[in-house]
Amino acid sequence: MNIFSRLQDNDLLKYLNDQEYAFVSGFGKEFVYQKNTIFQIDTCLNLYVIKNGKISHFTYDKENLPLFFEECGDLEILWEPPFFFQKPDNIEFLCSEETTIIQYSKDELDNVFSAHPLIELKIQAALNDSLCEKNIKLTQRVLRDTNE
Repeated sequence: MNIFSRLQDNDLLKYLNDQEYAFVSGFGKEFVYQKNTIFQIDTCLNLYVIKNGKISHFTYDKENLPLFFEECGDLEILWEPPFFFQKPDNIEFLCSEETTIIQYSKDELDNVFSAHPLIELKIQAALNDSLCEKNIKLTQRVLRDTNE
């Protein structure tokens, strides 16, 4: 359950009012990746939102074959677990079309959070929503794959 109302399209900043959104979004840095680009990003020190495009994240299994997770699209948060656990992982990302991502640095967010605790609570609520949705999708996929 969430006490905040959605005010913005960006999943990370969805609960911020227009003034808060303008403030925090000013810290975002954009990166463009071409279709079929495979890349890695620092998901421990940054949070990422897909501005537009589609990205699949994957790792490799024991036979060195790609094991794909769910695809993420426009305005979704991209692979946030390492940000919380501060543990690097071996996840790679594949763009299925030209994609722009927005990077929000942990250091900059920490500075915002120390000065604006309500912004932190709103962003934490958005991250919680995203993690719950992704865990539900992953659980459904595992159950579906197990039953096939």
